[in-house]
Amino acid sequence: MREYNQKRHYYWPNRIFWERRVREEARRKAIEHLGSCCKRCGFSDLRALQIDHVFGGGTKHVRSTSWKVRYAEVLTDTTGKYQLLCANCNWIKKAENNENRKPTSAYVIEKLREKP
Repeated sequence: MREYNQKRHYYWPNRIFWERRVREEARRKAIEHLGSCCKRCGFSDLRALQIDHVFGGGTKHVRSTSWKVRYAEVLTDTTGKYQLLCANCNWIKKAENNENRKPTSAYVIEKLREKP
């Protein structure tokens, strides 16, 4: 039993490191495929760039598929349903299109003011 635990202790940290490296490489390829900069403002720092679903539905898609499948879909997509946005532009787009999961208090107050 002791021998098994030592091997497991050695094996798992290396596997986690390997998976992280593979995931980062897949993300980098997907970002390069989409143009390497934000479509709205031109920001190009990889740490803040996010793959956005042009027509919404990204949260549902992320929850239903693995990262391997998502990055493969981005790389093979020819319909233009993905775009690259920085984190700020992505949140602004979500607010403009009311894609937030819960309405914010400012949104609710604005809607109440619009009613006659």
